[in-house]
Amino acid sequence: MDLYEAMRTTPATREFADDPLPGDVVARVLDHARFAASGRNAQPWRVIVVRDEATKRFISEVSQGAFKEYVAQLGLDREPFSASDDGVWREPAIDLEAARTRDDLPHFGAIESCAALLVVCADLSKLAFLDALLDRQSFIGGASVYPFVQNVLLGLRNEGFGGVPITFVCREEPRICERLGIPRPWAIACTVAAGKPARRITRLK
Repeated sequence: MDLYEAMRTTPATREFADDPLPGDVVARVLDHARFAASGRNAQPWRVIVVRDEATKRFISEVSQGAFKEYVAQLGLDREPFSASDDGVWREPAIDLEAARTRDDLPHFGAIESCAALLVVCADLSKLAFLDALLDRQSFIGGASVYPFVQNVLLGLRNEGFGGVPITFVCREEPRICERLGIPRPWAIACTVAAGKPARRITRLK
């Protein structure tokens, strides 16, 4: 597939068909994606491929509260969990505990319905947080991880599959790390729900 065509036809896929995602496809995608740029070419990531239905269901269930927190803040003055005008996140725009108990908010089903959930972990000891001492939120360290995630999405597209990065699961990182046996200094950069798209991919506008 032409690279530019892949870039223009790789949406965030949140609805999946029942088709399986073969292991050799996942291995091939990850093998190519690992050539993404990273600081000192350290490749400070590892991927846990979750296919077990009970484990996917656990990750989905514990993450629903964080998803509700996010959705409940949509439409307010600022992006959910974003920094204030001074560049620092100080407090939530809503009562987060109350949001978690609401039953009028949608259910996020991509984790349960995907063929495989790719848990992208980052070694914090190998990321250079060059903005850590600035008086704003630090985010530079992700530059050594997220190009790899984008490569994964492009690789899935090239193979006829799709995916979506999911970051709200990181609100429940301790519980998910315990379930998957992820030790410190590793952290969850995101998960990627992957599988066969339920809808035909069209050119993005």
